[in-house]
Amino acid sequence: HEAYAKKHGHLHDCVVLSEPAMGRLCEGRAAQWAKVALLRQVLRRQLPSGGRDAIAGASSGDGGVGAAAAVEARVLEVKGRWRWEDGGDDAQVDWIAWFDADAVVVDHSTALDTFVEMASQSGCEACNFVIGEDMSCASFVNTGVMLIKVCKWCLELLDEIWGCCDARLHHGPFHEQSALCAALLLRSKRDGWPQAALDASPDWWWSWRGGPRRKSFGPHVFIVDCGSINYKHPEQACFVVHLVGNPRSGPSKLSRVESLLETRCLRGAQPLETRALPGAGAGPAELTAAAVTAVTTSWELWNASAAAPFDADRFGWPPLAQPTLAATPLDVRLHPMEEAALGRLDARQPLLLRAAFPGAERAAWSLAALERRFAEELVVVQPLAPRRCADGPVDVHRVKLWQLCAYARGAFPPLHPILSGPDGGEGHCWRAAAWRPSPSAGPSAVPNRLPAAPEFLSDELRNCQDDQWAELRLEPPGAVTRLHCGLHGTHQLLAQLDGESHVFLCPPEMGCASRAAVAETFDESQSSWDPWSSGGGGGGGSEASGGAPPAGLGAGGAPVF
Repeated sequence: HEAYAKKHGHLHDCVVLSEPAMGRLCEGRAAQWAKVALLRQVLRRQLPSGGRDAIAGASSGDGGVGAAAAVEARVLEVKGRWRWEDGGDDAQVDWIAWFDADAVVVDHSTALDTFVEMASQSGCEACNFVIGEDMSCASFVNTGVMLIKVCKWCLELLDEIWGCCDARLHHGPFHEQSALCAALLLRSKRDGWPQAALDASPDWWWSWRGGPRRKSFGPHVFIVDCGSINYKHPEQACFVVHLVGNPRSGPSKLSRVESLLETRCLRGAQPLETRALPGAGAGPAELTAAAVTAVTTSWELWNASAAAPFDADRFGWPPLAQPTLAATPLDVRLHPMEEAALGRLDARQPLLLRAAFPGAERAAWSLAALERRFAEELVVVQPLAPRRCADGPVDVHRVKLWQLCAYARGAFPPLHPILSGPDGGEGHCWRAAAWRPSPSAGPSAVPNRLPAAPEFLSDELRNCQDDQWAELRLEPPGAVTRLHCGLHGTHQLLAQLDGESHVFLCPPEMGCASRAAVAETFDESQSSWDPWSSGGGGGGGSEASGGAPPAGLGAGGAPVF
């Protein structure tokens, strides 16, 4: 946490209490309630009125504010809207971020403002409280990472959690987390939001059970999918790895943190400058010799982990080996307006264009744009594309587009039955071979039509100046997609909108050898077109090694790239 704060220019303080002090702070409740007591203390100190009239019916206790008045209850406060504007305890902040001690930030390049802006872009304009969904069905949300705006609304919510919860939760399952879920449900029934969604699907809370990826719970609460903010496994955690659970046997949380750092999972982290620690003694601010050794060892481990390169082979898609070709690749790079370009098409030869689509048009259909605009759209994925009758039974699934986009870029969606790892859960590499957005999908102000063929090809691609034949192909790194020759006398346009693809054009006589090498991709009956007869390229299969798709527009005699 300290390294993350230093990288982003944030002020950071941690709270470490003895068991007696923790007991006084929590007024006899389980230690998990300490975060609620501390956050109430900070908010009361920050709000002009002190928050004393925050909510009627709250307990008379002050959440340990009096019992632990000497405790510095600072948490992570962030530059700009987050950081102290002036030094000292009387300075004001706009937001407070809470991280559990077992929540390890692994992506230090992600700013906390990202999640606040995410809420605004999702329509939660009056957002006061940002939290992640829980990673089990036991709770709706997880309090390990929370962004809390300094406002009366948040203090009222915390007071309600503290003072109005079922007393059995003082020591019961999930403690303050269950109390927060109960308070949110009570407010939703009282205010009528989002009751229709909850009634329609009890799984609305969890994206990994089919609910929305990100959602507003009323006007003030924004819930983020667990993989984006707070998840327990480093392979699927984009921001924080939360080492939840405390098993009776097995490694301790400290051992799990050490193991996590040794696996080189940090991205964008920076080392910490070690400093002198107070030596062993009787004073309350002094550390024992064992504690000094432990802290020094932790610093050394962190600095070694921060300096080590990120292990891309373990997290995300492994690097791809570049293909080795015995033949010389075709490289005819022509500008769309050059006369030679149309001449190659007239001769039914492959054509590789430069800048056929402007950058803005490609950006509108990039992987990031798809993930943002069409997140909840359903798309069919399959391991082999296009399918042939000779393939036999092939699994086909429907997933949400945001899940497929995350899978393609190596941020595997947690708890997904087929997309939670590079092997697809079944040893397959999943892809969408032919997707088109529905007219009602995405923001209404943005047209949902795929890019049309360039105007200069209007004569060659006669009927494809609109998107009636356009389909988008989305593949992860390493996916292999078959390319077929189109119908007699038709062209096919492949436009790479994001990522990178390798396209191999092979003459028909290579069919047997190609089929033996990659049986599921090539065969001798795949193409009846032989461009070698006119000196051009060939028709065969393609290997896509980028994170995003080509969009194919079919219509005219040779492939255009």
